[in-house]
Amino acid sequence: MTYLPQHIWKEIAKTQQLDSKWANHFFSLQQEIIDVALDNEAKFFERLGVEHPVILCFFEVVPLLAEHNAITKYILEKEAISLRRVLPEVLDIEEAIYLVKKERYLSTEQEQQLKKLLEIFYKKAE
Repeated sequence: MTYLPQHIWKEIAKTQQLDSKWANHFFSLQQEIIDVALDNEAKFFERLGVEHPVILCFFEVVPLLAEHNAITKYILEKEAISLRRVLPEVLDIEEAIYLVKKERYLSTEQEQQLKKLLEIFYKKAE
């Protein structure tokens, strides 16, 4: 969520059906509030022992993974194919981790931590 202007996430929330409660909450927030909300979420993860690089990676891929259908529909309806560069299609956890590893270094332990976090997120979303 950190690499795209909030107004685009907000427009996706307004124009598409979102699958997760997480996205319904975070996509709809005002620009002024999103940083505080993500910071609060990060502090929650920190209290659980999640490392900072893992938290950052989670915030980068979870919207792509959780809302890939809504994102794809939005891009197609807006005919904004250029958005696909910053909103790549991510269909499963392995793809999410692959995408993260292309951009960032994660230790094996951090990679496992991210995988577990995404698995927990997916179970809660079902």
